[in-house]
Amino acid sequence: MGTGETTLQYDRPRFGLADRSKVPDLARAALEDTRLANLRQRLFGTDTAVASFARRGFAPTLAERQRRLENIGSSFVTGYNIAIHSADPLAVKQGAMAHSDELAGFVHEGAAMGFALLDILAPWPSRLFASFIEGPASPHIYLAYIGVGLALARTSRRLMWRLGPPDPLLRWLMLDGYGFHAGYFHPWGAIDRQHRPIGLRRYSCNAFDQGLGRAIWFAKGADIRVVADTVFGFPEDRRPDLWSGVGFAAAYAGGVESVDLIALSIACGPFRTHLGQGAAIAAKARECAGNPAPHTELACRIFCGAGAADAAAITDQALNDVGPDGRGVAYHAWRTAIGRRIGLDSFESAS
Repeated sequence: MGTGETTLQYDRPRFGLADRSKVPDLARAALEDTRLANLRQRLFGTDTAVASFARRGFAPTLAERQRRLENIGSSFVTGYNIAIHSADPLAVKQGAMAHSDELAGFVHEGAAMGFALLDILAPWPSRLFASFIEGPASPHIYLAYIGVGLALARTSRRLMWRLGPPDPLLRWLMLDGYGFHAGYFHPWGAIDRQHRPIGLRRYSCNAFDQGLGRAIWFAKGADIRVVADTVFGFPEDRRPDLWSGVGFAAAYAGGVESVDLIALSIACGPFRTHLGQGAAIAAKARECAGNPAPHTELACRIFCGAGAADAAAITDQALNDVGPDGRGVAYHAWRTAIGRRIGLDSFESAS
């Protein structure tokens, strides 16, 4: 630089505690939001590798099948991280757009876990989960309530009250999610040793096992023989709910071909109606979300003897039969009525 030229001096802004007052209000608010978001992510966030078979300790399965099940887990983690980082129910919709429509339910399930966790742990009243199911997650309400169960598994079932009044019927899906968390994250205890949490009473045990059955589908790599052997290794009184969870997972998550679904319907023996019961509820969940999937259609035809639309209609008809009143017996009655309407006479004898 030649003689006489002026050297320009730039006053670089610093955002230390001493000079925060120099930051405009909006910029300061944005800075604080970013800091809080980063703090939440450091405290509660995770990475998608947590859904890999290697990280979970699941036995490898067929490459395409394993990729499918791992992608589902990654979609869940994506939704969870969006909720933790943004603390904004509206942010989930944009994040879900990065995934296929048929995976959107898993994104919303993960986000529901994240929002529920933030509500439960907040030092002040928080309504993130309530806002989520009243808004963006309303079409995915079945999966959202399951997601809450995973948050309760990480905290305490006694803190459920912090989420506001639950849906009188779907609140039982929280226990389903609780069971899925046990089987997916702690398979050596919940599946291999068949442990159930202390404190579960009456129908809570059934709902827990329905979620555990879904976890078995993932933990055993959707291998039909291994899944069947695992379920039949449990005490007889637990098998109906476990098979129902397997049916939900096979129909909603998929991952196998028609020949495998046929083999599953044979392998479950006298519990085929429970398999169909889970598939019908999965079809209803997809109908509410408006994201049908070919594997759901196929599973319903094999397990329920009807297409996905007809299987979903069965759940509505069964609900009219029962009239849920919020008690576990009503939820059980609804599921029982679904089995009866599927038309397989093995239901009562297997219950």
